[in-house]
Amino acid sequence: MGRRRRKVVRMPKKRLPKSFDCPECGKTSTIGVNITSQKPLIIARCSECGKEIVKEFVGNKEMTFECQNESCPNYNQTILRVRPFSEHVIFAECGKCHGKTLLQLPLEDAPINCSCETQKQVRLTTRPAERLATLTCGSCELICYLLASPVDEPVDIYGKFLDRYYGKG
Repeated sequence: MGRRRRKVVRMPKKRLPKSFDCPECGKTSTIGVNITSQKPLIIARCSECGKEIVKEFVGNKEMTFECQNESCPNYNQTILRVRPFSEHVIFAECGKCHGKTLLQLPLEDAPINCSCETQKQVRLTTRPAERLATLTCGSCELICYLLASPVDEPVDIYGKFLDRYYGKG
């Protein structure tokens, strides 16, 4: 004479939604959110012709920048070498005179201190990593682009979109 076992009722875990309602056409579950990441960039500007050379910043490797402008005197020559020194500092070296500079990240159009015979100097800029969110409606072809912070989920992006759509943000 034992007692009866009680049936265990399991509650499913609540999850954040992945598709949302469109405020433009009124249909349900038609907006999808896609978040893409862009890597940080280093932009070097040639001292002679002013052409920008853009490369993705790789945190543990040395990078060389060469001018690819055929009318420039620096054509196919190394104008700059960059390598990481620590987490927020990079080591930059001029390709001509080998003048060395330590620069703190992020950079806003910083000159490389060197002793070249010309007064013009190679300039360096960094662009931090960004996340871009794209919201698209499957029925009315509504498209919206928003910048996303590293902790934003699709539901947060949808909230920002609604604030912008209804004029609150």
